[in-house]
Amino acid sequence: AAPAAAPRQATPPAPVGQDQTVVMTGARAAMPKSMIASLSVPHLTIFDEVEATALMATQKQLKAEAGKLTLTAMTVKAVSLALSKMPIINSKYNPNAAKPEYTIYASHNISLAIDTPDHGLMVPNIKNVQNLSLGEIQAELVRLQDAATRGRLTRDDITGGTFTISNVGVVGGTYIQAVLFDGQAAILALGRIKTEWRGEDAPTKTKVMNISCAGDHRHLDGATVARFTTILRRYLEHPQLMMLDMK
Repeated sequence: AAPAAAPRQATPPAPVGQDQTVVMTGARAAMPKSMIASLSVPHLTIFDEVEATALMATQKQLKAEAGKLTLTAMTVKAVSLALSKMPIINSKYNPNAAKPEYTIYASHNISLAIDTPDHGLMVPNIKNVQNLSLGEIQAELVRLQDAATRGRLTRDDITGGTFTISNVGVVGGTYIQAVLFDGQAAILALGRIKTEWRGEDAPTKTKVMNISCAGDHRHLDGATVARFTTILRRYLEHPQLMMLDMK
């Protein structure tokens, strides 16, 4: 019998487009160096879950009275109140000191990761949150978001941060593990808010948000970060307690 014909090799599909090399500029150009430096720091991360039903209801009520008020503004204030109870979280380790040391900052300058279409990830901060009302925090949020989108952030806007919030959950993602930023001791990451049925006898719809807090393990231990996260969760789950502790 004649030998079987060799199988015909399929012709590989032609490429749809051309490869492209992108030169990173502006804030994007600084990201590789910044992230490499951050990842050289030993991290520890605490994951937790927040029942956000009461927080969302309070935000809705306050928004009806005061106009625009976002959950982000309320979270910024909750973080500041928690920092007041755990000042070591609002700190930076000093790697160049002769002996191991860290600096605790009196001002709560809360950095916020803002995704912009033309300028990449920008991280400005709201200064002295411990002295601001919810309305003042919201106004500063609006200003910084607008300036970031237009590429008009000032040097003062992007320097001096002492703690960062990454609210990537508004884009997507349930469980987020963030990377420390700018030498700060901690960063909070917020996942998306989802609806779940909770309760055994009479299940009810509950809003749930997963959070994580990463800390600098050079001077923060797991118990310290866990205590901070617990305090913060209590403020978020019972926002009326925020009113009691606001100055």
